[in-house]
Amino acid sequence: MFKKSFGFGSLIFVFLITVVVIMVGGYFAFSAYISPYLNDANLQEVYTIYNALSEDINEAELVTNEPTAQDYDNAETKLTDGGINIFNEYGDIDPALIEESNFLPAASITLTDKELASVINEFIENPLNLEKLGINLEDIGGLNTKVLEVNIETTDSVTVALSFIVRLDMQFIKERLAFFGYFLPSKLYIKSQSTLQFFEGEYTLINGNISVNNIDEELNERMLEILVGALRGDNEDFTVQDLHEATGKTILAGIQETSNTFNTSIIFNDGTITFVPNEVI
Repeated sequence: MFKKSFGFGSLIFVFLITVVVIMVGGYFAFSAYISPYLNDANLQEVYTIYNALSEDINEAELVTNEPTAQDYDNAETKLTDGGINIFNEYGDIDPALIEESNFLPAASITLTDKELASVINEFIENPLNLEKLGINLEDIGGLNTKVLEVNIETTDSVTVALSFIVRLDMQFIKERLAFFGYFLPSKLYIKSQSTLQFFEGEYTLINGNISVNNIDEELNERMLEILVGALRGDNEDFTVQDLHEATGKTILAGIQETSNTFNTSIIFNDGTITFVPNEVI
């Protein structure tokens, strides 16, 4: 999320481009060109996926824990009061402060999952933040890409369920594809569900799952198989499970790097993430 480890956007870009390839390929039936790259998917199958992804999504039904402006204000107050001053005079996140500061928080800082989502959104909404980190706007689908929901649930003393729902704005891609872009939906929704386990002082991903829009589980799995065929190249070891876990690993790495930047460790509890100051040696 912060510093140059921010890899969430580039991963979203992989999904964005490969799903676009599936939808455009399905509509225009470019069998001679597309088929070798779509894991032997037949045209009817690809077109079925295209139609499913094109169906309208009711965000009110999909999202149950959406952050608000108040969540951001709360997060800003908690972080600033706790010694993590990453905000300029206008309340915006300033990457220069992140890069230049040596953070020494005096006490633990606990953010709700909604507050965490609001901070991520505020960061990616500012193109200057992205430019300073070397991230192109198209890498996260344009400025209107948004984390709609973060959910943190503990299942036992060492196990955490972490889920993200991200809305990808397709408008930038649609414009770049000109006529072909007419056949693409204006938005895509990616849901990442990860199971984390606390071991030897840090969290490790033990299971992950990715779903796109509201397509059914069987069709979603087949779509991921097609994506794996398109992304695999010469890497025969790349599997659907790798794709399922990729987003979760990237999100967790971003959170852990943020924690390292703050000179803290992290603890997840139901609905919250706590940044605990490291001992000064």
